[in-house]
Amino acid sequence: MRQIRLLPPLLFSGEGHRRLAEELEILRVDDDLRRETDKTYDAEVALFVVSPAARGKGVGGRLFGEMMGLFRKLGVREYFLFTDTSCDYGFYDYRGLVRRAERHVDADGKPKTFFLYEGGLL
Repeated sequence: MRQIRLLPPLLFSGEGHRRLAEELEILRVDDDLRRETDKTYDAEVALFVVSPAARGKGVGGRLFGEMMGLFRKLGVREYFLFTDTSCDYGFYDYRGLVRRAERHVDADGKPKTFFLYEGGLL
């Protein structure tokens, strides 16, 4: 309920409008990337976040391994995820995921690249 009460002031503020526009642009870019692959996947990794303080300590690798184990149990053969240059996208390269699509966007004078990565399980 607390978050719901915070929504109206955010929607009526300049900062709120700016953030909403940014989020809508990200969704549009993600949709474009997804259409570009023209594939159907069994699963999407919607959020995979590790604290910067935990990076380099094996936490992400263990979490990713657990997720892959769950995917195997569920019969997932191919999955995808969206990420961008503000994240540690090299993690996915290191894990062997394939970058299937990318889009360069200049938002507020800050260049950013969005990616769709694909992974598969045998």
